Amino acid sequence: GAPAAAPARRGGGGGGQGGAPVPPATWQTVVDVVKSAGIMVTPNIGNFPNEAERAAGLKAMYALMPGTTHCTSDQAKYNLANAIKISKDVGYKGLYSIETGANNGADPYAATRAILDELLKDI
Repeated sequence: GAPAAAPARRGGGGGGQGGAPVPPATWQTVVDVVKSAGIMVTPNIGNFPNEAERAAGLKAMYALMPGTTHCTSDQAKYNLANAIKISKDVGYKGLYSIETGANNGADPYAATRAILDELLKDI
């Protein structure tokens, strides 16, 4: 199917604190730069401030990517099952890379295994 269109921008004529314009979400800025530069992007599922921004950002970014997305180990920060559903809904057929960042003495193999198990369950 056709890629989902990005939602309307939040920025514009005003409405921010003190009448200042509300800036666009960070993912919107990234999408604008990627489109204008003619490059591709590899989204990181964990790098969004909340689920609504994640859903909107991933829908827009999956259309601009070469076929890789990062899945991070901070499962408390985001819902991997929801992110995988979004990828399926937009027809994503690429790779899911696993990023653990387990540098704080945690077992990196256990962190990787936890993400892999969740991916396999949701894909």
